[in-house]
Amino acid sequence: MKCKLKRWGVLLALAFYVFVLAFPNIVPVPRILYFNVSASLPLGVYLAIPSFGLRDGDIVSFAPEDWVYEMAHKNGWMKESEGNILFLKHVAMAGHHYETDNISMRFTIDDHYIGSISTDDGKGHVIPVKYGVFKIPEGTFLPFSTAARSLDGRYMGPVSTDRIVHRIIPLITW
Repeated sequence: MKCKLKRWGVLLALAFYVFVLAFPNIVPVPRILYFNVSASLPLGVYLAIPSFGLRDGDIVSFAPEDWVYEMAHKNGWMKESEGNILFLKHVAMAGHHYETDNISMRFTIDDHYIGSISTDDGKGHVIPVKYGVFKIPEGTFLPFSTAARSLDGRYMGPVSTDRIVHRIIPLITW
């Protein structure tokens, strides 16, 4: 009798697991792994951890504003079938200054060089840049990457910290 109950328990657990995989929108499962294939960070697998106590330079997953998704879909940087995927970037927290210089085409945070600025994506699509020196306001962060064509703070500006989903750490990168 005990063996039959154990077998039924295993079968029920397996059936539930298959159901969750088949219908992920019905049974929400917390995301714990991210797979990065973009140039914004090293390729690899990243682990989600709680986002409290963020510090400058940490990596987060976040949902940018709708206009960023619209531009990314329109220009073919993201496939429509992917929906609105989360972005993975380093963060600069409120209070820091960043500059997008239209003469040198340099992107800096607190006078530290982060990367160059690109005005197009290489396929003729314009990447919007708001040039100047700016302070990151309270309640926001500036997403950044060293890749020139990474859709980050040099192009979208500061993002509300409410849009952060997870802090992430590299698990396996190459």
